[in-house]
Amino acid sequence: MRKTITFKIEGYDKSFEVKELSVKEIIGLMQDEGIQGQDLNSLKAIFTERLLPLCVNVDINELVEMVPSEIMIMWNHFKAMNSDFFDMAQKLGLAEVIADLKKAAIDDFLKLLAALSKQDT
Repeated sequence: MRKTITFKIEGYDKSFEVKELSVKEIIGLMQDEGIQGQDLNSLKAIFTERLLPLCVNVDINELVEMVPSEIMIMWNHFKAMNSDFFDMAQKLGLAEVIADLKKAAIDDFLKLLAALSKQDT
């Protein structure tokens, strides 16, 4: 049975939900996108267009409005719900790909913050 966690983040009326990825979803991500050997921009697209909608009930527009500590809450719940996937990925030599996906997500967020701060000045 797929694990799911529902939680609140202070300051939001919405409840957030993170789901465990199914084997079919993981295989689809790895095969369809040819995830190994992808550049950072491709990994960003995979994260925002494929991975995020599969496992979290938040879209990229909501995500970019969050502060870093809230994103870490989401990431930590995602890691907890998908701990078996991360263990398998490491055993299969995909740990670097997972690290790149996390880096891509954080990199996008930081670029958006930089762009928004330039608009404010």
